[in-house]
Amino acid sequence: MIIIMSFTGLVNYMTFADNYNNSLVNTYSVAGNESVRKIEYALHYGKPIDNYYGMNETLQELKDVIPELEQVNIVS
Repeated sequence: MIIIMSFTGLVNYMTFADNYNNSLVNTYSVAGNESVRKIEYALHYGKPIDNYYGMNETLQELKDVIPELEQVNIVS
């Protein structure tokens, strides 16, 4: 009986951990995609990335949503 309960507890914990990780990934993905959308929208209408006024604020918004981030970079 103890073995079955231990196994069930382990399976429940593993399922919870997996769901939690998936939830975090989805949260980060939504926040990242929103920032990318803002930047791509401006670039699409001719705003040069070298002279992107408000880039630091845009990237800071992403860091505010995801406090675990230490650094945000743009890669093209």
